[in-house]
Amino acid sequence: MAFGGLKKLLNRISSLFRRRGEIKIGLYGPVNSGKTTLANKICKDWLGEEMGSTSVIPHETREIQMKEKVSIESKGKSLTFNLVDTPGIATRIDFEDFMKFGLKKPI
Repeated sequence: MAFGGLKKLLNRISSLFRRRGEIKIGLYGPVNSGKTTLANKICKDWLGEEMGSTSVIPHETREIQMKEKVSIESKGKSLTFNLVDTPGIATRIDFEDFMKFGLKKPI
């Protein structure tokens, strides 16, 4: 989705949730699918800081990260929300995959 498309989507979401006190937008998906990269782009553009670090190592992100009160303004309208970035969803974690990235065997 292009950057302009994201703004339009967020403006539509804003109109749906006008009566709610707090909005949380969660990024969910497979391991290493770009969730934190997207969260970093959103936070960098509107907060001037990144959400968290990214990695090529699968399953390295193991905790939920959240930025509160991300505020987007466009054409006199604004949307304030909490952005939630989650670890990748996996049905199975292969120990051998970890070993390929040079991680040490547990003692």
